[in-house]
Amino acid sequence: MKFGDMSNLTTRIVTDVAGWEQLSPYWDPLLNASHDSTPWQNWDYLTHWWKHLGKTKKLRIVVVERGGEPVMIFPLQLGPENMIGLNTRILEPIAMLWDVNRPRFAIGAPDDDAFRAGLDAILGFKKEWDTLRVEELPIDDAQSRALDVFAAQNGFRFRYAQSSVVPFIKVDCSWQDFLKTRGSKMKKNLRASLRKLEAMAPVTLTSHESPEEVYEAYKITLALHAKSWKRKKKVGLSLSKDFEAFFSGFLDGMARRGQTRILVLRAGDKPVAATIAFTHLDTYFSTEIVHDAAYAACSPGTLLESFELERVMNERQYANYDFLGRFLSNKQRWTDQARITHRIYIFRPSLTNWLLDLHYFRAKPAIKRMWRTLFGLSKSTAQAMRFMKR
Repeated sequence: MKFGDMSNLTTRIVTDVAGWEQLSPYWDPLLNASHDSTPWQNWDYLTHWWKHLGKTKKLRIVVVERGGEPVMIFPLQLGPENMIGLNTRILEPIAMLWDVNRPRFAIGAPDDDAFRAGLDAILGFKKEWDTLRVEELPIDDAQSRALDVFAAQNGFRFRYAQSSVVPFIKVDCSWQDFLKTRGSKMKKNLRASLRKLEAMAPVTLTSHESPEEVYEAYKITLALHAKSWKRKKKVGLSLSKDFEAFFSGFLDGMARRGQTRILVLRAGDKPVAATIAFTHLDTYFSTEIVHDAAYAACSPGTLLESFELERVMNERQYANYDFLGRFLSNKQRWTDQARITHRIYIFRPSLTNWLLDLHYFRAKPAIKRMWRTLFGLSKSTAQAMRFMKR
């Protein structure tokens, strides 16, 4: 499908994997040129996600070209969803809602004309979708503001709600200087954890970064995952066999790029904790940490986090250490900094969308306000407010 020109721009819609594969040479350079990008929209991540987990979705990748060269790509998927018992068709960035981490609605260097051209193309197939949704996009982001204008110009409802609080650390200081900001209790607890573990056996830390090393360390991580609380809760790598297959493919791709590190903490020859991290531009992303529940009294996960942070700070290769969103309680001890993200909806006029808008953005907030008045702030709201005040 082709649409009209705007400042020498043309747009087209890719709806199949063959067409997507032709975009491979442009994909990651455009992602790297994007504002505030993450590895969760790179070629390896999205193509492996689609192969293993995109079975219920349809591709709707909007490509904006100037002179025949892609300058902006909207990596979108279209799929049915049941929300409060109502069937709707959602157009959103590729990947699973709770697996997307701060996606760009479009990837590419900031370009107002190109972004508007892409939105015009999306408007051109509006009969296919009922709702646009973007998870974890800050409301003050330029793309959020442009989506707001787009909604107003076309008679759609623009709505947003807080999504994730994403803690991070500016790693531009030494580990010792950083520890001074965390208080004496943190240092005392770390020393106590190390003593408890050393009482069992000598403690060692190994780093695995080559593709071969990452492969072997990943097997250790999976074995630890099976012994952790995450297995019972079906969190992360325990979500499903398809999720594990997707993640393994992505991990392998990132290892071949030289953007993966797995740290393994051992007591003697026994692995007790492991952490998987990915790097992207100037940011180190702490993605997965697991520990053997049998060693929980030694707090091996916290100890491993401290070793990882110390290593990153002393290396001076990265500007930021990113914890990603959710599971905040174990991350707040490390930092007072966080970015607040939002879930954005654009509703086309319809009875279903009117009911969804009424439920999510009128009735539900009113009930929450009443609940907070009666019983105090919810834990997630209180955490977000603490970060916003800092």
